[in-house]
Amino acid sequence: MWKTILFFLLFFVFFLPLCTYGQITLIGSWSFVDDTGTAETEDLAAIPAGTDRLLVVTIAVERSTSGAVTVQDLVFGGSPLTLAVEAVLDQRPTVNTHNIAAIWYCNEACIVASSGITLTFNMNPNPTSSEDPVISWATYGNVDQTNPIVDTATATCIACTTVSTSAINTVDGGKSVYAAIGDNDPLPAGEHFTSGADYTERVDKPNVTSARWQVTTADTDGNTTGATITPSTTISATMEMAIAGASFRGISLITDERRPTSVRIIQ
Repeated sequence: MWKTILFFLLFFVFFLPLCTYGQITLIGSWSFVDDTGTAETEDLAAIPAGTDRLLVVTIAVERSTSGAVTVQDLVFGGSPLTLAVEAVLDQRPTVNTHNIAAIWYCNEACIVASSGITLTFNMNPNPTSSEDPVISWATYGNVDQTNPIVDTATATCIACTTVSTSAINTVDGGKSVYAAIGDNDPLPAGEHFTSGADYTERVDKPNVTSARWQVTTADTDGNTTGATITPSTTISATMEMAIAGASFRGISLITDERRPTSVRIIQ
């Protein structure tokens, strides 16, 4: 019996890969800016100091006067960002409305290579004074630099008050972020989003010039626990909504696999 117990102990110690992740931390706080002009550029805040950082940028916009809209090619200080996930609600031709909520990111190498704090993007058609994107951003530390994304999901709905994606996978110590947009023209006064379970709302505001739509960004309150989580948000007025969610993993603390060539049980 003791030989069997010893064998299984050796198996778990030596043969199973060891991989745990560090806890992701929010460095500073979330910020936002309305792109109120027709230029495709905005100045963000200086990126705070830290290690294994990830700059996360969310962008949300609604277009109802010119059909479809795309937002591409985000660049921070000359460093291109990577698209994590994008939700698109396209109601054409029934209704001439097109909504986008997206999450982009810039890792440590991207941050170090950047010069200045200017974010540029390619919005087609160009932004108008009444259809201005809302850009939100924050910096996290202790994020895996090679493969930061664990899972993503999107969802859209029409004439709804709650929008939720399917459950997304998480890892211990990770973070989940979602960006959402709700379109209702005109936007009822005093509307606010309520974040879903396990999320903390970081941004909740209408677009500043026309107040036709509301945007929100939220992240997990504390670190995820290696289970699943569902990006979800609710608003009181019936709206057309789109939501994009992503989960991130922390740096790998242990990545080796201990595999001896043989194990001998001594009699």
